[in-house]
Amino acid sequence: MPRVAIVIPALNCAESIGEALISCLSQEYSELELVLIDDGSTDNTYDIVSTVAEQDPRIRIIRQPNGGIANALNAGLRSLADDVEYIARMDGDDIMLPGRIAAQVDYLDKHTEISVVTGRVKVGCLGGQLKQDGMVRYVQWLNSHSSAEDFARSMFIESPVCHPAAMIRRKALEDVGGYHDMAWTEDYDLWMRLHLAGHRFGIIDQDVVIWRDHVDRVTRTNPKCAPEIFYDLKAHFLAMRTKNVRIWNAGRDGKRLARSLAANGIHIHSFIDIDPKKIGGVRRGNIPVVSNDSLTGPNDGPLIVIAVGIPTVRPEIRAELIEKGYVEGHDFIFAA
Repeated sequence: MPRVAIVIPALNCAESIGEALISCLSQEYSELELVLIDDGSTDNTYDIVSTVAEQDPRIRIIRQPNGGIANALNAGLRSLADDVEYIARMDGDDIMLPGRIAAQVDYLDKHTEISVVTGRVKVGCLGGQLKQDGMVRYVQWLNSHSSAEDFARSMFIESPVCHPAAMIRRKALEDVGGYHDMAWTEDYDLWMRLHLAGHRFGIIDQDVVIWRDHVDRVTRTNPKCAPEIFYDLKAHFLAMRTKNVRIWNAGRDGKRLARSLAANGIHIHSFIDIDPKKIGGVRRGNIPVVSNDSLTGPNDGPLIVIAVGIPTVRPEIRAELIEKGYVEGHDFIFAA
């Protein structure tokens, strides 16, 4: 019986699904199956997958009416045999690179404290050329992670794991209730729930997937990927941890985050800023803006949530707070 299930939800990806399947089935690791959930495709996705499945018994197809990616993934999980230990995610428009499955299985076998392992991601393009500056910067950030501590520090900044690059322990996934269909994306929601439940993330030093951009990619078209929705996601999970925060940044990103936090019942104690023009003023009616110089060390107030989205500034803020004795993850977190 297979130890690994490659789970692919597919919706109208006839243009790319054949290449995606071949890349998965070409893996040298032998103890695997591929479960494809056709989530109500109206093109010939199902016909293409069926043709490949006739030649390779490792493929199982689940065909169902369109219910969304979380529903499709949960249908795939429910279909697995008891012997499956690891879930390898893939999408129907991406390419799995050689050696990925064996390397990630080896990593999880050796690192029993890790629940999710990813790897380096390469950017590709499907169809015509697109402006990919944002995606390239995001992938560079994804690939910069090298330890469980890196992933923990990044969890509230952006989704720190590319879903089709991840392998997940089945037990960990089941322990947090599988995938949830929320107002935001199912993968970032899962990473948050795993993180808050104490699960740890790792990465192998190997390219594992070509993440292909195209005009219909979910992150370009789905309202669940809108910037304001990600603030709502962060606020939702912060509310599970605390009901009182200080926000570092009285500017645009800080105010956006404050709106979502307030909507989730979190009290904004104060805004922290370095701009003399803002210090001494108020935001959101009566919330004071104070200087970063007013911070004296641990236990001087509620959790500091840093809503500064400039990557080059984060190390400066981190160094300043650590020098004052604050502990990242306990006394302060980055959330932009």
